[in-house]
Amino acid sequence: MLKFDNLYKILTELYKCDNICKIQKFLNNLLVYILKFRIGGKNMRHTGMTRSLDELGRIVLPKEIRESFNLNYKDALEIFVEDEKIILRKYQPGDIFDADMENLVEYKGKKVSLESIKELIKLAKEEGYEI
Repeated sequence: MLKFDNLYKILTELYKCDNICKIQKFLNNLLVYILKFRIGGKNMRHTGMTRSLDELGRIVLPKEIRESFNLNYKDALEIFVEDEKIILRKYQPGDIFDADMENLVEYKGKKVSLESIKELIKLAKEEGYEI
């Protein structure tokens, strides 16, 4: 939660400051802090930023958001649609069978969850393979 006494101290120092670089740094830090603030108890955060689509349908994610989510050049993003929302999420490959993200084991460059391994063993036994 935003602590107003800390904010008051920061704003007081900012008011005294005549260095534009310090002011810009403060505003960037404040923006990152605000991005982490939850609105209405939900996980959605209001950034106060808007971006326009270009003629190819592309948008540029603001630097503050890229840094906040550790997004780097060439990182893949997954795109989801939920009701009237477009959701972007940093792509993290999961289980090759069901996209599970928990208890993953990497084998020959592929990720498989322990649950899928158990199911494969069970299936192999049902098919008569000795395991």
